[in-house]
Amino acid sequence: MAQNLKRKLSGERLAELQGVFNSVDKNRNGVLSMNELETVFNLMGITDNTTIKAIIGRWDMVGTGKVSFQDFVKIMEQGDLDSPETKDFKDKEFIRNAFSAFDTNKDGFITRDELKVVLEQMGHVTESEVTTLLREADSNKDNKIDIEEFVQVMSKRS
Repeated sequence: MAQNLKRKLSGERLAELQGVFNSVDKNRNGVLSMNELETVFNLMGITDNTTIKAIIGRWDMVGTGKVSFQDFVKIMEQGDLDSPETKDFKDKEFIRNAFSAFDTNKDGFITRDELKVVLEQMGHVTESEVTTLLREADSNKDNKIDIEEFVQVMSKRS
C-alpha cells in the first residue's frame, strides 16, 4: 500500500513531505519520535498526547512508537481520498490552527516576536530568517501578520 501511495503522489509533493520530515527529524536518525511529532501535530491543532499516540499507533506498523518517512507520508496524505470540499475545509482548519499556534497572545496578529518564539521552538532559526519570513508575509507592511496574510503565504507554499 505504501508503494501505491508513493506512486500516486507527485514528485513535488513527495519532496515537500521529505523536507517537512527532515526538518522535524532533529536528531537525523530517519524516524520521528513522539517528541518530534508533537511539533507537527501541535501546529495542526492536535495537542493531546493521547491523541498523538493514537495517531502514531495507527500508522506505526512495526510498533516502535516512532514513525518512518513511509509512515509519515501515509499520515500526512490520509485525507487525499476525501472529497475536494472536505479537503478544502481541513486545509483551512489546518491554516487557522497553525495561525493560532503562532498568535500566542490571541490578538489576531502574529508579531515578529511571536513568529521568532514559535520558530525557535520548532528548531534553530536566525534573525535573518525571521526577518525574511515576516517581510514575505506582511503584505500591508504593518510589521505584523494578520490571518489573511498568513492564509496567503500558506496557500503559496502548498
